[in-house]
Amino acid sequence: MSEIKATAKVAVLTGEKKIEVRKLPVPEINDDEVLVKVEGCGICGTDVHEYKGDPFGYIPIQLGHEGTGTIVKLGKNVTADYSGKPLNVGDKIVTGLKPCGVCDTCKKDPEHIHLCDGGEIFGLLPGEEHFFNGWFGEYIKINAGGVIFNFQALGQIHRL
Repeated sequence: MSEIKATAKVAVLTGEKKIEVRKLPVPEINDDEVLVKVEGCGICGTDVHEYKGDPFGYIPIQLGHEGTGTIVKLGKNVTADYSGKPLNVGDKIVTGLKPCGVCDTCKKDPEHIHLCDGGEIFGLLPGEEHFFNGWFGEYIKINAGGVIFNFQALGQIHRL
């Protein structure tokens, strides 16, 4: 496992069609968070819309909500992914959202939490306090309550 850097690059949308690559201190995590070394990220249509015209009014923002990477630091209270599979440093994960936990969808239909009425989406969280909460950087911090899937475990279960 590679050492966690003190600073890392983050691509920040600072204006319409303007992205700056900044070098920022890698955030510490608390006992309920996870730090992931980014290995890849797709560009979603939502990222393109935000880049072209900021329709949501999110600038400044670190985009990227469809990514994967390797856990490099795991809060002591994070022991399993959303499906109950164990999580460890070195596991490959995917994530994208943090459901609210209180809407009807979250309470009654956890299989469809992507339809949560009040949740957050990593890579679509505005403001500087959310830098490192998108996949367009070297690391992403998964906040407490963020949905994580152990990619290695998923691959063992869902082979095509």
